[in-house]
Amino acid sequence: MKILVYPKDKNPYQNLLYKNIKDKVNLKYLGSNPSNTINLILLPFQLFYNRIIGYNIFHLHWTYQFQSPIKNKLFNNSFTRFIYTSYFLLILILLKLLKYKLVWTVHNIIPHESQFIGEMKVRKFLSKMCNTKIVHSNETILEMKKLGLDIKNTFVIPHGSYIGVYPNNKKNAKKEFNFKENDFVFLFIGNIREYKGIPELLKSFSQIKNQNVKLLIAGNCGDLESKKLLEKYSKTDKRIKFIEGFVEDNDIQKYMNACDVIVYPFRKITTSGSVLLSCSFGKAIIFPKLGGLKELPKNIGYSYNSKDKNGLLNCMKESIKDKKKLKQTGKNSFEYAQSLSWEKIGNKTLTVYEK
Repeated sequence: MKILVYPKDKNPYQNLLYKNIKDKVNLKYLGSNPSNTINLILLPFQLFYNRIIGYNIFHLHWTYQFQSPIKNKLFNNSFTRFIYTSYFLLILILLKLLKYKLVWTVHNIIPHESQFIGEMKVRKFLSKMCNTKIVHSNETILEMKKLGLDIKNTFVIPHGSYIGVYPNNKKNAKKEFNFKENDFVFLFIGNIREYKGIPELLKSFSQIKNQNVKLLIAGNCGDLESKKLLEKYSKTDKRIKFIEGFVEDNDIQKYMNACDVIVYPFRKITTSGSVLLSCSFGKAIIFPKLGGLKELPKNIGYSYNSKDKNGLLNCMKESIKDKKKLKQTGKNSFEYAQSLSWEKIGNKTLTVYEK
């Protein structure tokens, strides 16, 4: 079996997915050049060439390379989005003309930020063009059906954990951020984008008046509204520490081990690798009942109805009261991560390829 994977992402997800089956398939990544433009120019020629030499499965993971990474009006307007959309549709048609079997892992039903003209129509077309879809939860299938996407030949294969992927030897890390050992620390870590719900997190935290409760936020900030609010709140409330910039792999452990609870106040989500990363470090989490998160075990943290204006705040307050119980909650979280074996996940993916 010869399989093309597109695109090659920096996230370790793909390496973990394929590591147990790479000796059973002939696997090649496309789209690994740092330049999106070069990737897109090369893609049609790569599809022709690889089809000639026997590659017959094309596994699409994400569509983000079918647009400019530069977020300004020059590269992201109606005209450029029309070009991105047309090119993407032409690539799908080319794949079918070349008789590739198309597999799509639905990491996100709809992109977090609008990418194509007629986003929903493009997704519906993609779902119909696929020979097979892979989703990480049953909830995703229900949502796809609700939105009118084709759900034929859709397989549920869970997202694996990140246990052992990142270093984890700094157990007492609160002092790294000038926190006291008895401080209760909430953490948000990851790329800060509109859908992550940072404004809701800041507003909820500001209603907690306990001076021993802290909020640590770290990550690249590409959302202007969130950045302005972070700068405003961190200046007026010294309990909030905002560290902007990419968090290096070796530093993830510092943030994870400095906090008591990790908060993910998503406005929308299909699947979250960040949540599974937190579970892999044995941390209690706070999350909304959205997308695949609805299927998370109840004993790994605190969940709330995203339509409840006080849902996030109530969960944060409840976790503070439960401080003595958080160690057990963290153990539950880690046990859940342990259950998500990449070996099983890889073999299930191999079965999909074989079918």
